[in-house]
Amino acid sequence: MKYLYSFFDCLKTFVDWILSIIDALFNKHKLVRRTIVFWAMALVSWSIIIVLPKLEGVTAKDALVIIIGLLTVVIGFYKYLRDKDND
Repeated sequence: MKYLYSFFDCLKTFVDWILSIIDALFNKHKLVRRTIVFWAMALVSWSIIIVLPKLEGVTAKDALVIIIGLLTVVIGFYKYLRDKDND
């Protein structure tokens, strides 16, 4: 029975360690927020490289407006969440 308690104590320590790592990633290092920003940047890059050259009638000016608009939304969302965390 003593070994069973020791096993569960070790298991609890391991689970607490994993949960502390997850907590640090989400709260201290802001993993979710930075992942969203990275995803948006990847989406903008993909749309520039793949989609826009295939569309007929899309000028460079239109593409620039779309890219600036998307990046403005992403950066605005990032700043809003960062300011919300600082309150």
